[in-house]
Amino acid sequence: MKKLGCLFIVLIVFAVLLVVGAGIAGGALVKAAVETGGPMFLKVPVTLDDASLGILSGSVGMTNLKVGNPPGFTQEPAFTIGTFSVSVKPLTLLSNEIEAPELVIENMAVLLEMKGGQANLQVLAAVLKSKEGSSEGPGLRIGRLVLKGVKVRTSIMGLAKPEIALPDVELKNPGASRRKDGSAPRAPDILLDILEEIGRGIGKTGFNLDFSADALMKALPAGLGNVPQVPGEAKKKIDEFLKKLPK
Repeated sequence: MKKLGCLFIVLIVFAVLLVVGAGIAGGALVKAAVETGGPMFLKVPVTLDDASLGILSGSVGMTNLKVGNPPGFTQEPAFTIGTFSVSVKPLTLLSNEIEAPELVIENMAVLLEMKGGQANLQVLAAVLKSKEGSSEGPGLRIGRLVLKGVKVRTSIMGLAKPEIALPDVELKNPGASRRKDGSAPRAPDILLDILEEIGRGIGKTGFNLDFSADALMKALPAGLGNVPQVPGEAKKKIDEFLKKLPK
């Protein structure tokens, strides 16, 4: 019995050390995951300055997240996020559906670049649309997503225009409306909702972007690799959805 008691205590201490160790190294793990998985997912460079992970609290924070421009555009980031914080229900990390009551994105800088009749945001939207409704990766149910301090710079054929400040936005259950079967949204669904809100904000300034399915398909350069085209009924469905975007 004493041996069993000692073994039990050792196991508890070992478990505590694992949790503490994961909390210390967790930021590095998040950073590595973002910088490795981001380019595979978005087909553009993704870098992150710093990250934090609270195992027991279920909190994740990231600082200075940069999403690069697609091939054919400048090497400046298309998106730079100052701070990114999300609270997750810890037990759901072990399931196929992660639940996050709140996600807050602050101080986002967006570069809208026009070149050769196409916009960098169109290319990114095309990549995401090709993955919309996918069952790849874990589901993510976010109760509330907040965008704060979004600023947009425009560059048309190398000519920069004054920066545009967009109003703050709050989204309830982002990405959920894209899952017709009621399953949990995946990353592309949520990112498309974010991009749509940015597009709406830009549209209110009078800047017109063509987000039709034809335009998005034409925006896919060969350098993006294995990104499927959108034929037939899928194209019609995309056209119907994209009519909601600002004209």
